[in-house]
Amino acid sequence: FDRLNVAVRKAAYQLIFRMSDVIIVDSAKVKKDIVRIHDVNSKKISVIESGFKIDGEYESVKKPAGKKVVLFVGINIKKKGLEDLVNAFASVKQEIGGGILWIVGPNTGFLRPFHNELLKLTKKLGINDIVKFFGAVPSTTPYYKACDVFVLPSHHSEGFGIPCIEAGYFGKPVVATKIFEETGVVVNGKNGIVVN
Repeated sequence: FDRLNVAVRKAAYQLIFRMSDVIIVDSAKVKKDIVRIHDVNSKKISVIESGFKIDGEYESVKKPAGKKVVLFVGINIKKKGLEDLVNAFASVKQEIGGGILWIVGPNTGFLRPFHNELLKLTKKLGINDIVKFFGAVPSTTPYYKACDVFVLPSHHSEGFGIPCIEAGYFGKPVVATKIFEETGVVVNGKNGIVVN
């Protein structure tokens, strides 16, 4: 099924690319991949880098005095690597002490069982006092503004990685998995740190 799915998608993309006068992509990496994988003339492809517009109105978030804030923004599901992030944060606490982890994003309804697993894990690791779950919020802007570093530890395929762009907009350092280097959002050593 996977091979058939890939073959059908590739054929569909090639048909669309052949019929298109201009192809607009969001990164040089995507352009390079289209040329390599689909044998498209590079002159047909234009790159428009990702943009981001912040919300006009939002409440401020109070950052604890003297604490470094590590931020995650996204839906609370297993493929986002939140268990890895929580485990890594327990190591950070042991090795360097201070710091807090903010996890922002939906965690109710069908997401509740995984959220409960994360709560149990933070208690088991003894870091439930320094990991705060905010759930869905009206605006992520104040969280990006208040954080010191943004982490996106996904370990399954992602479409793009908008939170990395949002964090970059606010000048925050980004730590992300190789997935986001593959999508062209994070370039290791240039606009973030890429980890396995």
